[in-house]
Amino acid sequence: MQELINAVTTNKTDFFREDAHFDWLTAQGIPALFKRRRNSNDASLKIWSAGCASGEEVYTLAMVLDQYRKQCPRLDF
Repeated sequence: MQELINAVTTNKTDFFREDAHFDWLTAQGIPALFKRRRNSNDASLKIWSAGCASGEEVYTLAMVLDQYRKQCPRLDF
């Protein structure tokens, strides 16, 4: 059972833990979400983050979204 738990969990939490994930989100993920909503008045974005030990990942996501908001002031998250 312990091996299974170790295989499916991450025992590390850091800001920008997986740089490539946040790079992709900034370059492709967030712009693609708003491209779909271009003709909509809805600029809200809700993101669910599962299982954050102490929250660094979620705070990192908030920082990334805050930076993106400088390009897209309508963004509400």
